[in-house]
Parts: sequence; structure tokens; C-alpha cells
Amino acid sequence: MDRKFLKIRNSQVKIQEMLFMLIGLTIFLAIVFLFFLSFSLSNIKENFAESSRQGSIMLASRLASSPEFECAENDIALCVDTDKVIALMNHKEYTRFWKVKGLKIEKIYPTMDKILECTNGNYPNCNVFTIIDGGTTNIIWDSSYVTLCREEYKGGYPYSLCELGKISIGTETSV
Repeated sequence: MDRKFLKIRNSQVKIQEMLFMLIGLTIFLAIVFLFFLSFSLSNIKENFAESSRQGSIMLASRLASSPEFECAENDIALCVDTDKVIALMNHKEYTRFWKVKGLKIEKIYPTMDKILECTNGNYPNCNVFTIIDGGTTNIIWDSSYVTLCREEYKGGYPYSLCELGKISIGTETSV
């Protein structure tokens, strides 16, 4: 009887060892799967953020070509009419139209000594047109270079004065 009891006891120990091995293997595979899943999700988030930023840069270029901003002279690529922009700044109902968190246009060249926000009173002696104020929280700004043109008069004749600028789109980060 002792021999039979020892065989049963050995069988039970082997079954327990196999069970612990299977549980350990299952836990190990679960941990490997979680690391893989975590890595894959972080890669998806990075790809989403990158494609979102590329979309913002393309949107900035498209906005420069939209009728609200585009110069009357169609021979200049990515030309923004600052006279239209200053008029557009007074119509805040457009802030929902583009579905972005921030939109501003900055004059880059010729440079000015300080940053001066454009208003009806100081235009054209300013360098930043803020159409949609993005605030400061969780905003990423992407931009595209544009030509800023306005109509000037010299000797009673109109001409287009063009400067270098950039249009910036602010999008909200998900992090």
C-alpha cells in the first residue's frame, strides 16, 4: 500500500509542478503581450500626432490660398492679403469656421524691434495678426511661410507691397 500511495503522491507532485509551470508560462506570455501592446499603442500615438501635425502644416498652406486670405493678384503663390486679414480680425464669428484652436500670422521680414499686435489703429506698423487666440495650454503651433502683401500708394498710384511672413495653426495636444 505504501508503494501505491507513493506513486499517487509522486503523480500529484508532478501534476502540481506542471500546473505551476503552465501558470508561470501564461503569466510570462501575458507580460510579453502587455509590453508588445504598450509599444504598439505608443507607436500609434506618435504616428497620429505626426500625421496631425502634417495636416496642420497643410491646413496652414491651404488657408493662405483660401478666399478669406488670398491676395487679389493670383500670380503670387501662398500670398496673404493683410488688408483682408485686418478686416477678418474684426469678425470673430470666423473662429469656429476653421476648427483650429489658434490662428495667427506673423511678419518675419522686414523685422521690427518688438512684437506689436495688429489692430485697426496701428496697422500696417505692426507684425502679428492674431485671428484666433490659442491661449497657452496644450497647444502645438505648426506654421508655413507665406507672402504678406498689402496695397500701398506712392505718388497717387497703387502698388503691392509684399513682405515675408508665416501663418501658424495651433492644434490641441491630446497628452
